[in-house]
Amino acid sequence: MKPLEQLNLMLWLVWDAQGALARQGFTLHAIGARIPLDPALQRALIRANSRWKKHAVAPDLLLRYRQGTWWLLECKTSAFGPNSSTAAQAAGMLVLTPRWFAQARGLPEKDVALVKVCYALQGGQEATQQATLEDIRHRLQPHAAVNPAGAFGIYPDGNGLTLRGAGASVCFASAMAISLPPEGVYPLLPVDPSIDANDPDAWKDLQERLRSTFVAWMGKYLPRAVHQPVELRLEEDLLRRAILVWDIWEDESRKTVRRRARAFVRRLLQPVRKYFQHLEERPAGWTFQVPDVTTVDTILKHLLGAESRRREMPAQLSLFDVAPSREEEADEHDRKSGDPNPS
Repeated sequence: MKPLEQLNLMLWLVWDAQGALARQGFTLHAIGARIPLDPALQRALIRANSRWKKHAVAPDLLLRYRQGTWWLLECKTSAFGPNSSTAAQAAGMLVLTPRWFAQARGLPEKDVALVKVCYALQGGQEATQQATLEDIRHRLQPHAAVNPAGAFGIYPDGNGLTLRGAGASVCFASAMAISLPPEGVYPLLPVDPSIDANDPDAWKDLQERLRSTFVAWMGKYLPRAVHQPVELRLEEDLLRRAILVWDIWEDESRKTVRRRARAFVRRLLQPVRKYFQHLEERPAGWTFQVPDVTTVDTILKHLLGAESRRREMPAQLSLFDVAPSREEEADEHDRKSGDPNPS
């Protein structure tokens, strides 16, 4: 299972009303949320290990459970050791006290009674990860209060899967069998540059979602542009519909998706620009107006025709297959440095 597939599996379990975690009372609050660490917590990390210099942590998923329990959930395909570069992220989450977590997230302190650190891994890796977490906790305990932590494995099982916690895991006390939908799990997050910025299949998935959403939006709202300017908003009208979890996706890699989505819409508009009476690109999106109903029909026929021809064509170059901008290269450098959004 690829990292993005694993993340989408966990998203489905908590986002979909029929997901096993949702039925148990879990709710999804954020994806890739940056949580700054109090200076006192930063000092505690360095005292425990001079290489654990962290200004912030960014768990893959931020989940809320009943009675004020919060999960900082990380998705990993394989376990890591206590001396790896990834250990600093784990250590930072382990010292994130409920009080500071509440302050950093703007929550009432009474709503955060307990913070748990949990790792989801491919089946067979959970015991090693649990041992790593216990090792890190042991190193931290002389210097700071430490959160409980655990690991669980994901085991495919016919048409479903089983979540199985390691022996001392605080995440799942017993194995949880889960049935998957026959059509498979819908990827709520089709692409995540923080996981893989160059996954062609992921970008193609987003491209097709945006294309379909754009064509449908134009079919509904373009006729209104005959009498007055109409605004197509990049986030509200396109990205929120193509990526259902857009509003709670807090990772900085959203900037990359937003930039590439804007460039893609420009390419979609380019063949029909000449038909618009007015077309202006703005920070939020585009405003346009057409002179008459005949022009509306011309534009829609062109867009629908292009969509039909595209489906009949063999594989073609993805419009997202472009060289990264300077901003994207900087984002990738920050990600590889091991400190999300360094301050």
